[in-house]
Amino acid sequence: MSGKLMQIGEVSDRTGLSLRTIRHQEKAGIVAASGRSAGDFRLYTESEVRRLAAGAAYEAAGLLSGRHAYGAGGT
Repeated sequence: MSGKLMQIGEVSDRTGLSLRTIRHQEKAGIVAASGRSAGDFRLYTESEVRRLAAGAAYEAAGLLSGRHAYGAGGT
């Protein structure tokens, strides 16, 4: 894994999503933290942050909803 890893608080600041929403997205299998810090904080890559931000933007624009906005939807 290369590149900067971000803790969930920084991901929240960058995406505008609440900590609760990010945790929910992870629990639902929409996005997964790349790992955990020594202090057991979730760590996310830039790619995962972009996916969360894009999904939030699609939902806000009313283009897609739920799992489909984050690229994890079925048919």
